Amino acid sequence: MKINSVTNISGPGTDSSIKADTIKDTQFKDMLENAKKTGDDEKLKEASQSFEAYFINLMLKEMRKTVVDSGYIEKSNARETFEGMHDEELSNTLAKNGGFGLADMIYKQLSGIPAPEKSVQEKEQEATKQVEGVDPTEADPNVVTAQANKKEEE
Repeated sequence: MKINSVTNISGPGTDSSIKADTIKDTQFKDMLENAKKTGDDEKLKEASQSFEAYFINLMLKEMRKTVVDSGYIEKSNARETFEGMHDEELSNTLAKNGGFGLADMIYKQLSGIPAPEKSVQEKEQEATKQVEGVDPTEADPNVVTAQANKKEEE
């Protein structure tokens, strides 16, 4: 039984999914404006997570386009619909559980929370990690050039 014969199915890449993306854009904008007006931190967090979920979903859709079809499972509207729904749920779950940290950054930016300054000790540790294992002569091209010229003169 093939499901391809069913019409009016909305899946990734169809006109209705493009309209759904546009609706999500306006919904996020409305959520954000509402959170700004009311000053409600919970609504702002929710809007930030919603945006991150939307972003992750777009990434998953684009990543799925790069996968070569193996042929094991028949390509159909039902499969596309399932994959689209799976990607949407996966993106929502990822965003609610921390995701890429994008929601936190958006929330902090929009709520006016300043980013924590790194302590002097943290900065020193980062500098030490960058320098460890690096031969100083390799790091400075002028020294390498001078050493090569010196060897040529000998």
